[in-house]
Amino acid sequence: MSDLVRREGEETPDRPRGAGRPVVAPSASVDSGIWEGTVPDFPDLGARRPHVPGRELHGAVVDEGLVRRRRTSRGDRYYRRRMGWVATTGGIAVVHAEQALAPDPQGRMRPRAPFVARRTTHLELTAPPKRRVGEVPDVAARTTGGGGEGGSPAPARPKGYWRDSPFAPTTVREGIASFVSSPDLQVASAVSWDDGKRHSVSLLAMDGRRAVAVECSRLSGGSHWQVEQLTYELRPDVEPVGGGPQRERIGG
Repeated sequence: MSDLVRREGEETPDRPRGAGRPVVAPSASVDSGIWEGTVPDFPDLGARRPHVPGRELHGAVVDEGLVRRRRTSRGDRYYRRRMGWVATTGGIAVVHAEQALAPDPQGRMRPRAPFVARRTTHLELTAPPKRRVGEVPDVAARTTGGGGEGGSPAPARPKGYWRDSPFAPTTVREGIASFVSSPDLQVASAVSWDDGKRHSVSLLAMDGRRAVAVECSRLSGGSHWQVEQLTYELRPDVEPVGGGPQRERIGG
């Protein structure tokens, strides 16, 4: 699928959850806006695609969308991160990669070197994952103007997880939030392929005990999403994937 492209546009971040049913952002329509750009793959992380036993649900490489700073004895170092993940009926593997950055004469951060894979985590399970498949109506596509299920777009341009996750149906994201209520890691990737005839949205969320991976796909002009979901119970003694105290929300 070398013709994968991403959408650039404005999305509404998820709102804080209250008591009871999780509150997520209104869904955005894949039929609105322009889809363009390239989609990275595992070689772009400086890594091979990790092997995970079982039938694959999805694998994706996504950008965090942030410039980070690391203080060292030689001064500040700037970098950005990418993450690659593979979810199968046998488990999950996550690859973390970093790319060194430096400011140009105008003060804009530019790459100093290719991405380098820092670590790969294979998550161990306590039992085989539970699988669910089905159709979910695309409510966003039926909204006037295709802008979403309610509210208005945010004036900012969120990156990463906040940009791509709203393309997944609201009910799907509510289910993820119910299963993993306080995620250490959230990943989203929304792409268009087959010359715009198909769209897919992949999501991964996890904490120290549970994980859920979802693949949503829809034909152009279709009224429903085809959704496949795998829910995992994780071994509690595995290495944390989030990489630190700050929760990560990363997306295409």
